[in-house]
Amino acid sequence: MFRRGGRVLVVDDQEDQRAPLAGALRQGGFTVLEAGRGREAIDILLNELEPDMLLLDLHLPDLSGWEVLSVMRRYLRLRRIPVIVVTGHAAALQASGPNVVARFEKPVDVDGLLDTVRRYLRRVPAVVPDEPPPETE
Repeated sequence: MFRRGGRVLVVDDQEDQRAPLAGALRQGGFTVLEAGRGREAIDILLNELEPDMLLLDLHLPDLSGWEVLSVMRRYLRLRRIPVIVVTGHAAALQASGPNVVARFEKPVDVDGLLDTVRRYLRRVPAVVPDEPPPETE
């Protein structure tokens, strides 16, 4: 069983960059969480229902996106979350890591980004609560 959409955490300190991406994802059927700082993203990752995907700007004012990726590597449950790096710095497009699945340069090709998110989230199984099997007669 696969979930329609999925939860995507969009991390970017620039509201004018974050809001259009978040809006396009919502219109595409995704549940969107937003963070404007690295520490806020880590708080969401560690303390809230974890997202199915992370869109991450590498240049944040408090912790860099590199540091967010480093924290994610320390937690087994966070290592499985696919990350799309979104950056305004061409050199940062070389970002890699075990969970970095794609890279986009700003301004972002929204259609290409949505296609990439859909491609990876199609593989994410829906969380089904443990229920007893139906009784048979």
